[in-house]
Amino acid sequence: MVSGRAMTCGAVLVVGLACGGLDNRPLEVGVVHGTLSDCDADAVVGVVGDAATRAVADGSCAFRLEGVEPGVRQLYLATTAKKVTLVEVEVQAAKVSELGEVVGRPGAFMRVEISGDGGDLDGTVTAPDLPLTVTALGRSGMARIGPFPQGCFKLEVSVKRLGQKMLDACVTEGEEKSVAVVF
Repeated sequence: MVSGRAMTCGAVLVVGLACGGLDNRPLEVGVVHGTLSDCDADAVVGVVGDAATRAVADGSCAFRLEGVEPGVRQLYLATTAKKVTLVEVEVQAAKVSELGEVVGRPGAFMRVEISGDGGDLDGTVTAPDLPLTVTALGRSGMARIGPFPQGCFKLEVSVKRLGQKMLDACVTEGEEKSVAVVF
């Protein structure tokens, strides 16, 4: 026969094990909610410096960005394929930060041109700190990536047979900038 004390200890053990399996992450991060003034199918919202934390706008141009680390965060908001803006927001754990309506500005684009030894230039270009789509290099070794807000950003260029290069490039609002990368 099991004593009352043993039964109580067993129940506490089971409850303790069950609680250990709870996911407390939602209580440690915040959510940012807002609406884009206009949007298209390319609209994306993300945290600068954390390209994995991103969201897309719904049919009414509203977005809900979940899993944002607490603190002052800079958000990248591409309202359309050609408009973008950066916004700072104070994020609190387990709370929703409301941005309201966000208006995009004309974005900048970078035309990356790779120079190598004339062989196959199969590779990609990305902006690792922004939630931009990885862009494939064309057969000629060229790629166009953006939209970027005004400022300076890191680019990562990878060419399968030549390796990888990191560089910084600065753009102004609405600029179409050529960036030469020599391997």
